[in-house]
Amino acid sequence: MYKLSIPVGAHCLTDEELPAFIEEFKKAEVDRIFLTMTLGIYRSDSYLYKETERMRYLISLLKSEGFEVGVWIGGFGHGSLLAGVPEGTYKGEFTKIRGADGREAEEGFCPLDENFRKCYADAVELVASLNPHIIMIDDDFRLDIRQYELGCCCDAHLKLFSEAVGENIPLEKVEELVFTGGENKYRTEWMKLKGKTLVDFAKLMRETVDKVDENIRLGCCAVYTTWDFEGTDLIELSKAFAGKTKPFIRTIGAPYHGMRVQYAVEHVRMQSAWCEGEDIEIFTEGDVYPRPRYNVPSKYLEIFDLALVASGATDGILKYMFDYMQKADYEKGYNARHVKNKGLRDSLRALFDGKNHVGVRVFEQMHKVEKYELPKEYVKDVSKFVWNTYFSIAQKVMSENAIPTVYGGCGEYPTIAFGENARYLCENDMKN
Repeated sequence: MYKLSIPVGAHCLTDEELPAFIEEFKKAEVDRIFLTMTLGIYRSDSYLYKETERMRYLISLLKSEGFEVGVWIGGFGHGSLLAGVPEGTYKGEFTKIRGADGREAEEGFCPLDENFRKCYADAVELVASLNPHIIMIDDDFRLDIRQYELGCCCDAHLKLFSEAVGENIPLEKVEELVFTGGENKYRTEWMKLKGKTLVDFAKLMRETVDKVDENIRLGCCAVYTTWDFEGTDLIELSKAFAGKTKPFIRTIGAPYHGMRVQYAVEHVRMQSAWCEGEDIEIFTEGDVYPRPRYNVPSKYLEIFDLALVASGATDGILKYMFDYMQKADYEKGYNARHVKNKGLRDSLRALFDGKNHVGVRVFEQMHKVEKYELPKEYVKDVSKFVWNTYFSIAQKVMSENAIPTVYGGCGEYPTIAFGENARYLCENDMKN
């Protein structure tokens, strides 16, 4: 089953607007609705606290209408306030995530901070008590990619890092030691520390949800760095979040990214191939930011969706067809095109059902950062270069030239590999 999920702002679902929204949801044949909140759950003015009973009512109502219902919450903060989000008050004093250059994000809090951990766990427990089917944490579940490139270098992380390598590491030396030369103890211990920080936080949130209901699913959205650069990957994270439930991942790579839809499709196919055999629900990032259609046309979203329906690589899509800051009639065009293309989606699904992918094999090693060969002399901001190597040169060459690709096996077609990926090729990979 290719499941259609959509996000909608909880605050948009007023009594006056609910009938119109539900009509649009049913017209689109939506399976799952994620209720979103514009403010982080670490803020005292979050909708979660101001309108707790309204959230409970909305979840119950949408369930009664036949929808699976989720709540989509923020993670550690994106670094700055999102557009249209006012400044507000926080529920406590939290340690900010600090970059290796000493900068701290305006809104980005370290998951090692005990006050933050307690605040976040309390909020997740409250969300779970509202009885949704699923809780999803946004793609700010990361330590990197804010105003700085390499985090977190707060006092607590620096202390643990120094203990792990057996010497005192000053802030200004972290990036140089970690990302100079080839595999070394500094990089290994740095990645272990970052990965443990995220996985331990995921396990703590799972334990928190289990106190309410161990059947509620919990997980997070992927971001480029959490596929390797942060010392873990989405397979490990999704399972840490899942507990006894089925793990899930909302992949990274949306139709608006660079306005080249084929890149987003290929990102998704690669992530899906990495997860093959892991029994993880994979759904995609069908985002069209910044909507409406005069900014990002509906054709990008529809082509993205249709291509992935044909590929059979995923279990569904999180399709951002409703502006989660606006009323139901603000922008109905995305949904209208989705409804119009139902027949085309069904036909593509039937046409490609049971068929195998053929084409040039794109060889992309998921974990390569730890052993990456870098210059022996320190290059400033090298960490930015390393995390950017998630973006595949082979993908770009193939998709720009409309050459069919596959991401697994060693079939009858050639293999293409660039840069560090070539270190991981075996003799069988080279046979064609």
